[in-house]
Amino acid sequence: MRTTALVLVMAVSVHASTVMAYANQPHARPLDLLGHVLLAASALGLAPLPRRPDLALAVCAGAAAVIFARGYAIALWPVPALIALFATIAAGRRTAGWAGAACSWCCSPRSPCCPPCWR
Repeated sequence: MRTTALVLVMAVSVHASTVMAYANQPHARPLDLLGHVLLAASALGLAPLPRRPDLALAVCAGAAAVIFARGYAIALWPVPALIALFATIAAGRRTAGWAGAACSWCCSPRSPCCPPCWR
């Protein structure tokens, strides 16, 4: 039950924050069908979190990386990946945790991977 609530709350929060953030970020790409699918994948990736936190991390971090690379508005879409990262490390899967941390760092606006227009 808690996992379902987490997924639903994150889906609504991620989508609503991205729609609202677009109004304040005119350089960002507008949400298209792929953007909506990626936002849903970012939140729905938390579904296997209790049993397979490494799988949840891979799905959430992958969706966040694609959202970032396509230039959508910066909002709460990295939060599911951070939740999955914490759960993965807490479950003792440190190798997957370090890989997820590296992917999350590359998706941050302060990393060298970031396009110059976003800094």
